[in-house]
Amino acid sequence: MKISVIQCNQKVLYDVNKPGEFNLETCKKLSEEVLEQNFKLIEDAAKEGVDLIVTMEAINVSIFPNDLRYNFADSVESIDGDLFKRFQKLSKQYGVYIVGGLYNKRNGKVYNSGILFGPTGNIDGIYDKVHLAGGEKVGLTAGDTYPVFKTKFGNIGILVCWDMQFPEAAREIVLGGADLIVCPTWGWENIYGLSRAYENDVYIAVAMGIPPSGLIEGIRSPSCIVSGDGNIISSGSRTDAGFVMANVDIRRRTMELDGQSQREIRMKDRRPDTYILSK
Repeated sequence: MKISVIQCNQKVLYDVNKPGEFNLETCKKLSEEVLEQNFKLIEDAAKEGVDLIVTMEAINVSIFPNDLRYNFADSVESIDGDLFKRFQKLSKQYGVYIVGGLYNKRNGKVYNSGILFGPTGNIDGIYDKVHLAGGEKVGLTAGDTYPVFKTKFGNIGILVCWDMQFPEAAREIVLGGADLIVCPTWGWENIYGLSRAYENDVYIAVAMGIPPSGLIEGIRSPSCIVSGDGNIISSGSRTDAGFVMANVDIRRRTMELDGQSQREIRMKDRRPDTYILSK
């Protein structure tokens, strides 16, 4: 399976909440620029013959949920809107799976989701971010399940940004049979992300963005594809937009001992009857 993660220049990242610096029209214009950049990078990656493309989180952000100067829900498109149809058209045109990190409106509620567009142009699955961070709690509805989606390459689970900070979330997805976890995010950190891969013997593909400063710095890390032994197979730049690719067999476990994978050993040796405080 050939995987590509898109690392875009997210011009509106965090800065839209600085008072006096932005208005709604400016935010919408910047959001459109980010979307067009993503669509170009998606097409560039698709032309390389990839099987799965992952974007960063909430690439259609116009304003933030906690920006009370505006009606947040009015700025988010319904799941059957033109933006989502454009993703469907692209996935069908290139016969590729795309996981888009997208705000979306369904039944009057707004979600921060990873949406799986299938190679036939259908929406094959939706994961709604369970762990909402900071101001997201104001205007978003949290998900409450960890679905795993079957593809011809293996089983895929999705976590979004802050979800990755919680070991239980990754473990739930792996217990559900995932061979790969994809993560659209605004805040990837190798310090915990590689651990999630190692703990569960699972591949992880994460799409991070370049912030307005032009540099992914501090504890943050670039987009990458990680193997089940916690090693980075392919990584993006700290300064440049683009896409990262790797060819992997996501069904292959990367660590074995006496004929058993580390995943099999760990899952077999779990003691959920003792995990009282985590319930």
